[in-house]
Amino acid sequence: MEEMRIAVVDNFLNQADLIEIHQNIKRLHWNPFETDFYKGERVMSGMIADMSETLRRDIDNRVLRQAKELEDNDYSIFRAYINAWKCDDVSLPHTDQNHTTCVIYLNRDYNVSYGGETLFYDDDEDVVHAISPKAGRAVFFDGWLLHKAGSFNRRYQHDYRYTMAYKLTVDGDMEKAKNLRGE
Repeated sequence: MEEMRIAVVDNFLNQADLIEIHQNIKRLHWNPFETDFYKGERVMSGMIADMSETLRRDIDNRVLRQAKELEDNDYSIFRAYINAWKCDDVSLPHTDQNHTTCVIYLNRDYNVSYGGETLFYDDDEDVVHAISPKAGRAVFFDGWLLHKAGSFNRRYQHDYRYTMAYKLTVDGDMEKAKNLRGE
């Protein structure tokens, strides 16, 4: 099996960063109609909100700097947003169709008993990696990998499972996506 490009960076955001983000989260304009699509099936999957300039001000540069440190490429931010899932929300496996995705976990009160791992699949659709959503942790991974976000289970009744997502591109991503779609 070919090694997957997945890198975990703990303490990517500190407690002060997480507090500031949570103070701003409720003010975002949330789209409650986010969907996942895989093998012809589409399901409602949490909510999504574009991040404000205030939230992105410092984090954009950190994400780009860390991505370049992990793999020396000239990255551009294609998109940045925050996801929110209620406990037991459904999500489907999917690919992001970009070079690198960075997911940052935002729940300061995370406990392993809540679940919510991000799962990564091999070509046979077997789970081969699971990343726990520890507060402030960032995971950088190949956006072409099949993966899915796990929602927290019903033991977590405090709020939503929040993640910040960055889609990073390099030259050639758009052509690769078109070829995979048969365009």
